[in-house]
Amino acid sequence: MQTNTVKNNAEPLLKTWYHNLRAQNIENARAIKKKIGDEVELEENQPYFLEFLLYDFRYHILLEQFDKAQVLLERIESFKPDINGKLTYYYHFFKGQYAYDQDHLDEALENYLKAENELMELNDEIELAEFHYKMGSVYFHLDYLTTGIQCANRAMKIFKQYDEFEKRVADCKVLLGACYKDLKMFDQGLEFYESAKVCYEKIEDHQHIRIVNVNTGRLLAKKGDSVKAIHFYELGLENVTEYRLPILFSLAEEYFKVGNISKGMFWLDKGKEIVAKTNNQIYNYEFSILEAEYLNTNDIKTVLEEAILYYVDQGLWEYVKNYGISLAELYEEIEDYKKASEYYRLSSQARKKVSLRGK
Repeated sequence: MQTNTVKNNAEPLLKTWYHNLRAQNIENARAIKKKIGDEVELEENQPYFLEFLLYDFRYHILLEQFDKAQVLLERIESFKPDINGKLTYYYHFFKGQYAYDQDHLDEALENYLKAENELMELNDEIELAEFHYKMGSVYFHLDYLTTGIQCANRAMKIFKQYDEFEKRVADCKVLLGACYKDLKMFDQGLEFYESAKVCYEKIEDHQHIRIVNVNTGRLLAKKGDSVKAIHFYELGLENVTEYRLPILFSLAEEYFKVGNISKGMFWLDKGKEIVAKTNNQIYNYEFSILEAEYLNTNDIKTVLEEAILYYVDQGLWEYVKNYGISLAELYEEIEDYKKASEYYRLSSQARKKVSLRGK
């Protein structure tokens, strides 16, 4: 009798919880998790326990509580022989999300493709939309931009049919904006960002309004409009409780480009303070490159060579691809064609490695 009671209580609550996780309604998801804790005793030998663990894993990914997510993943792995049916889909799909958030794009894609094999068995249109969105995000970062656009449009078409998924429609527009930005189709990208921002303002999602502002800044920077880029980057910093390294790097770089050295140094120093506290080696090199390029603190070629060695060692091929070209061009300028050829070749190899991850 107790087992039946647990089953009857758990099933509707878990279903509602997951619905809110997909809608990214954090407050509702938090409240429902508490209700599950208060009303349902889920132990290892009871129905729905593994489903609860999987949803809890996704819950902590949504909250960006990755240490807790890692602990849950390790626990879930101990139940791997019991994972079957729809739980196989959730297992790989959530693992893909976790890998994506850790910047392990090859692992994310591998898990998403495994999840795809189980997707049709769910017969769930919203899940299909969510899957297309996540695949589109990976393809965007792998530079498969046309495929990313196709996935984002498929997801948006489904999400638009449901009023409670308005935020997810906006998320799709942000992804589309990013794809068009990298295709250098700037007007289309701006249209999607502006439309997404209207959606976020309507639901008062201030965090994602800031994200759109930052992304708009990136588009304008890529377009070469540093003044407007700075404006949107600074909008993205309004009312934040902590700074993030990418935006500090971008702000410093754009201020240097327009010749405002004091402002550039201000944001560069802010970034270096965080690097010192967090021991973030990627941005340690990023800020060192910025200093060498605009402040002539060190020879830019030497700094780039050291950075590229680190990026190769860490398998950060996107960085190797971009900085390899920059270094090759610098050597070409001083007619050191042997060195230039070496780094052009390295950049080409890195580009192939980036592309292979999406095969």
